[in-house]
Amino acid sequence: MMNVKGSLRASTVVVALALAPGSMAQAPTASPPSTVDTRIGQLKYEAGFPTKETVEKLYNEMDFQRAVMAYQYAEPLVALNEMNVGLKKIDVFEGDIAVMQRFLDPNGVALTGNNSTIYGMSFLDLAKGGPLVVGKVPTRARVASSWSCRVTTLAPYPRGIFHSK
Repeated sequence: MMNVKGSLRASTVVVALALAPGSMAQAPTASPPSTVDTRIGQLKYEAGFPTKETVEKLYNEMDFQRAVMAYQYAEPLVALNEMNVGLKKIDVFEGDIAVMQRFLDPNGVALTGNNSTIYGMSFLDLAKGGPLVVGKVPTRARVASSWSCRVTTLAPYPRGIFHSK
């Protein structure tokens, strides 16, 4: 444990080092640019500070970036909802299982599907049907949330069994 005298000595050394001529921050030798060309246009500065026009342009760009992020964040939810709506149009409802008859093509309804997998899917609404028990699964299956986040992977018996309590 350091005593008061040792603490004073240490702080004196720190202050001396901070005030040493070689360690002091040097003033910039060149003035900052008055304009900067960017993807969103020319940004203007006066005495190193952005003009009112530049500030407005930067806030508009931040709003645009937030809108892009919101779109990208919601895309999986919207895609799965539209797939559920499409299945209902052909009389496949929550709890029914739909199996694609052929591989996907570029004009398919699956947003991120690939062309080497036969897809089977079911939408579940636990608010309507209550708790659900999934029994023996003949193959591996992915259970995902509406945000396309993996909830679990169902494997062939016995690992794919869920027991309700």
